[in-house]
Amino acid sequence: MGAPRQETFNQYWRQVMNVPVMIGCGGTIDVIAGTAQLAPAWTRRMGVEWIWRVAGNRSRWNRAPRLLKFVRLVRARKKRQR
Repeated sequence: MGAPRQETFNQYWRQVMNVPVMIGCGGTIDVIAGTAQLAPAWTRRMGVEWIWRVAGNRSRWNRAPRLLKFVRLVRARKKRQR
């Protein structure tokens, strides 16, 4: 589902089901089901698994420009806070 769709889904159904918490599991079920593979250990250790996911899945390339824009916004904000 991905963000923010997953959060909207969880918020709606949490209220409908009247439960205190709903947790999105991301790609965990895909990995357990064998439809997706874990990224290489080195990417997970370095915290850059997202780069592996974007590079390895052409359907995610449309997210890359938005991701780059987000990174730039975060960096600019951090600079202003110093």
